[in-house]
Amino acid sequence: MLFGGLAFYSYAFSASSPLCEGHVYYKSSWGEGLKNRVVFTWAFLEMITWFWVFLTLREERREIAAKQAEKRAARDDMM
Repeated sequence: MLFGGLAFYSYAFSASSPLCEGHVYYKSSWGEGLKNRVVFTWAFLEMITWFWVFLTLREERREIAAKQAEKRAARDDMM
């Protein structure tokens, strides 16, 4: 969520943002260094990478649980 928020901030509030197209852009006193394409790209790639890691770990957890259930069922059948 942190990297998603940072990517949104750097995209939505920069001078080249399509959201500020019809309005006059005023520089803020803080956070101006975060409003560029490099920060947006970095934050977006970090967000996508961590989401991919989350999905991969969730799939592995499901596979491990299925294997444990099979072992438990086999052990219960033997008794």
